[in-house]
Amino acid sequence: MVALILSTRGSSLLVSRSRAGIPRCEELPSFDLTLAKPLGIVFEESDGGGLFVAELQPGGSAAESATVWPYDLLLAVDGRDCRDADFDSAMDLLIDAPPTLTLTIGRERGRAAALRLPGGLVFASPGDELSPILRRCKYEVEYDCLEGSCGVCEVFLQDEEAETGRPVRACKKRLPTGKSASLMPLAVLPRDSPEARAYDAAMEERLKRRTT
Repeated sequence: MVALILSTRGSSLLVSRSRAGIPRCEELPSFDLTLAKPLGIVFEESDGGGLFVAELQPGGSAAESATVWPYDLLLAVDGRDCRDADFDSAMDLLIDAPPTLTLTIGRERGRAAALRLPGGLVFASPGDELSPILRRCKYEVEYDCLEGSCGVCEVFLQDEEAETGRPVRACKKRLPTGKSASLMPLAVLPRDSPEARAYDAAMEERLKRRTT
């Protein structure tokens, strides 16, 4: 069971009535989370009805769990569909739910991105440049030419959804967009990590097969 404690003001959930252009999708990838109140996400209402995650409160269990992402859609509360519910109806379901409840969450591919770093999960937008994110998070990467030609800044990027990874040059890499975006975090690993070494060994074996 994942216990997510979301911050509150008094006994009220942190919510917002602001609308945003979150595309509706009938067949979003979805998953269930068993959570414990108080919940601690800023919810907003989407144009087509229903709530989405607008913000994770710092220090809350939701942020610490690295399970809920910005722009995730609230599809159901304890099995009660709220994909098209108006703001007040969806909030009533959350408020009236028992202390431990199950949320069904939908995630649109390419809407948000997450990087797993030693300090925890960092959210970004698909298409963002990798290098500035790593610098802001004080992830140590050696740079030289800053043009992608020397390879000094190479790191290993592991997609936790596809369970595949490959080396990338941080100074040139942008986070995947659209159908190439991942629904799970992208782990940034050192070039000498076990995952990177396994990749190199596989590439060497493939090269040997081609040359024999």
